[in-house]
Amino acid sequence: MRKKILLLNLPGLVIDAPPLPLAILKGALNPYHDVTCFDLNYYIKMHANVTDNWLQFFHFNNKKIQNTIQKFFNSHNIFRKKFDYIGISILSDWQFEVCKIVISNIKKYCNSKIVCGGPYFVYTKNNPEKFNFFKENVDACITGDAEISLLEYLNGNYTYPGINTPGYDISFDRDATNFPDYNDFNLKNYSELQIYQTKGCIRKCTFCTVPSVWPKYVYKSSSRTADEIKYMYDKYNLSEFKNIKRIHFVDSLINGSKKLLADLSAGIISNFGKNHYKFHWGGQAIASSYIPLDIYKLAAQAGLKYMIIGVESGSEKVRWSMKKKFYNKDLIQLLWYCKILKITFHPLILIGYPTETEQDFRLTLELLEKFKKYGVQNMTPGSTSIMTLGYNMPIIENLQQYSISNYKNNWEWTGIDHDYAERLARLERFATKAFDLGLTKVNPTQFVNAIIPLTTDNVSSTDLSF
Repeated sequence: MRKKILLLNLPGLVIDAPPLPLAILKGALNPYHDVTCFDLNYYIKMHANVTDNWLQFFHFNNKKIQNTIQKFFNSHNIFRKKFDYIGISILSDWQFEVCKIVISNIKKYCNSKIVCGGPYFVYTKNNPEKFNFFKENVDACITGDAEISLLEYLNGNYTYPGINTPGYDISFDRDATNFPDYNDFNLKNYSELQIYQTKGCIRKCTFCTVPSVWPKYVYKSSSRTADEIKYMYDKYNLSEFKNIKRIHFVDSLINGSKKLLADLSAGIISNFGKNHYKFHWGGQAIASSYIPLDIYKLAAQAGLKYMIIGVESGSEKVRWSMKKKFYNKDLIQLLWYCKILKITFHPLILIGYPTETEQDFRLTLELLEKFKKYGVQNMTPGSTSIMTLGYNMPIIENLQQYSISNYKNNWEWTGIDHDYAERLARLERFATKAFDLGLTKVNPTQFVNAIIPLTTDNVSSTDLSF
């Protein structure tokens, strides 16, 4: 029997695209059930009148966000409809408090069953308090990708992998699933569409939680991905939307496989032609020498315009300690490729890795001069961070190996030769040099304030058994 389903995301997400997880699930469920999607993240930002940095506002204006959520449930006509199920997509632990507010309001206003899902539920097994909250307050939790498992749950198969269990089927045929369905979203509100070709990563960096969610590197075929782009472009008349000119890949790495990148680029060219200028695309990538220039040239002809590179440090020693595993020569080669092909190189920098010494950090400062040489521009606070500790990071499994001690909270702990105050000082030095070199237009004070919490008294604390 067809069921009526409402799918919601949660506030606290960067708002550039309509929520891909909801669109994927609607595409998967729509042949069998009546599905409505609602972008609660966008709604809350607009009705809270946020004009500054949305993520900072979200983290430090809890009361206003709570009031806006309350007004949404009090007045929005979407809840005049009768839904059999309400599904909530949860990305990360920092959405937990707002999730509790949303769930309490659903229980107050609706008789719908509540199903929560997303990457977050890989993590709750390590936090009994939060695991018990969901166990007591929702009807089901679905771990990981839910294209198959949510449909199985709605059909009464409560023992399918991923339903109320941490493990799930990561290896299902991703080419066989339906295309995402964006019919419930006003695309005029967004500047891009999102897509994925791969899940997981070919690396297992010690600070990254991706391997805990997707322990294997899995993917859709390049032809299927290229066809999905063509489908979205035609179905949603993207040629008529002046605001949407970018398709952003949410993969951990768009260049994790040279064959996938080459075949995808060829598929896009087959559908749109070389140098088509109808849209551009990009995503996260790794600095590695295993992809030759001719493949990047083909990708550029297909519309690849930017890559977000996890450089992290100017020190090879630190990068290998992270298990990032690429050399400076690989980085310089990719910088050169990007310069000659006019592909924007967006570096990600992580300051204060536990094994980082003062000399290692000076190599990161020297790296800024190389960025200047190869035309890197517009480094933003969003591309820079100082090291925090989370309970799902592989680094937590061997604290002594990484010289971590004196833990107070995720931000405040001691590394090999730095504590929180020293990491903050290094961030300030980094921001100052980037500004002086013209790599960022954000002055050092604003740069730092956009990264650090207003007070470490309010940051989450994780029991790491120090």
